[in-house]
Amino acid sequence: MKTRTRTNMLTVATLAALGGATVPVQAAEPLKIGIIGNMQQWFGIVQHEKDAGQNFNTFGINTDNELAFSGTSTLDNGLEVTARMVLDAYNDNVGPGNNASSGVDEVWVSVGGAFGKLYAGAKESMNHSLHNQPDDYGIGYDNVGMWTIVPAAGFVAGRAPWMQTSFEKLADDVPMAGYISPKLAGVQLALTYSPNEGTPPSPLAVSGLGTQRVDRTARTGRTNYWDTTLAYGGEWGGVTLGSNVGYGAFQGTPQSVIAGVTPVSSGRAVNAGLKVGYGGFTVGGSWLRLMEPTKNDAVVIAFGGSAWNAGVAYATAAWGVSYTYYTENHQETPAGGNSKEKFQTHLISGKYSIGPGVDLKSSFLHGKFNGRDRSDDTHNTWAYALVSGIDVSF
Repeated sequence: MKTRTRTNMLTVATLAALGGATVPVQAAEPLKIGIIGNMQQWFGIVQHEKDAGQNFNTFGINTDNELAFSGTSTLDNGLEVTARMVLDAYNDNVGPGNNASSGVDEVWVSVGGAFGKLYAGAKESMNHSLHNQPDDYGIGYDNVGMWTIVPAAGFVAGRAPWMQTSFEKLADDVPMAGYISPKLAGVQLALTYSPNEGTPPSPLAVSGLGTQRVDRTARTGRTNYWDTTLAYGGEWGGVTLGSNVGYGAFQGTPQSVIAGVTPVSSGRAVNAGLKVGYGGFTVGGSWLRLMEPTKNDAVVIAFGGSAWNAGVAYATAAWGVSYTYYTENHQETPAGGNSKEKFQTHLISGKYSIGPGVDLKSSFLHGKFNGRDRSDDTHNTWAYALVSGIDVSF
């Protein structure tokens, strides 16, 4: 969840290294830190397939909350310095008692000028900042996995659903250095480098149904992650166009949970996005391909795959509706033979603004996981859900 900006100002000079939004001050003054936030409270009615004899609730509540301390100062030489710290609290139902999700999210500083903007700190990949995807006015396709549980069997250990087509899951809030160029004829360049982006996303499956289960073991040890993104944005006669292409690579020795397998030290990713808008309508789509080979003397294991989405939306100042389709496929060749894993979802969403920063939202969704054996019920799950709630920014 990313916050939007409305500020309640606190003059705290000692917090200047914490984080940044848009609070201009004179260079002679101490940096002024604004508190901004976003709170989402969701209520869902769910019809979920029974998985290996497990029963799931038909009604669930999910809460997702974020606070940011942020400020921006323009120096006498014209440079703009921004600092930002983001805190998660009960992020996707994981509270203070579980540090896997709650706590500090982003901590970074940026310096901007005519040359563009430089970033340093813990932040998601620059690719995420310039990536184009379909608009959604509900819970977002990346949260459907909260309401559709990963099967108890049939998925390779160490594998968590991506739920993204940006490079966010490859470098998500890790120590990094980044750069975004100024626009030149609508074109921008972005670069990211992280010497050790650490652990991929935790495979903790937490649901608004009140069920959580650790299905797989995360792999660690990737190093020297970098990516580059080329993006374009422009408008002609009321038609807006946004597009981007990206390439990323990393080295390392991911821990394998398959006995006897020695991983190789390489991986690559490519993605692209496109969004077109006119008169309140937007149409968009995006794509991701991840190639992460792993091998030993006897077998080749390619932890990779692809994901793509497409959607259409319409919005006015007060309300909006959208439809999004998303699918991802994991492909590998383990010792037992070929295997493919798949997740897909359809999401119909709507929102209505009842005041500044306060939106009522609702999504009707269908999510489906298919494991390696389509004939084994424990390898496959599906769910239908109607999830509604309130989204408050301050």
